[in-house]
Amino acid sequence: MKRKILTIGCVIMLAVMLITLTGCGNSENENYSEDIQNIRNQTVGLLNGKTFGAILDVALENSKWSENDNYSLTSGAVIVKGKDKNSGEDIEITWLKKAEEASSNFEKMTKGGEEIGYSQFLSYLQEYEDQVEQ
Repeated sequence: MKRKILTIGCVIMLAVMLITLTGCGNSENENYSEDIQNIRNQTVGLLNGKTFGAILDVALENSKWSENDNYSLTSGAVIVKGKDKNSGEDIEITWLKKAEEASSNFEKMTKGGEEIGYSQFLSYLQEYEDQVEQ
């Protein structure tokens, strides 16, 4: 009986150590794919060196980054969904994995069900860029 309790205790202790060391359940330590990281690390001069990912981490609540490899005939997509921190509106932003030359990866953004263009997307990011810590 003592041996059984000791074995169960060891298994529980190992599970706790695994969760602690890997950060499971902690959204701050998500392991993003290379394609998602590439999009998250993008920036434009308008954003003063702050990345799309850093700004969207501030702007969106309950954000979920995902990929759709069958988005179109020519390219997969990286998609982020969440709720706008200030308005509570549903936000969805889609980038193509393979952009045409001299083109942005940006595909589309919907805010509260309404599709908006690239310049409005950049304006949206600018609303939150000053809240990003460097």
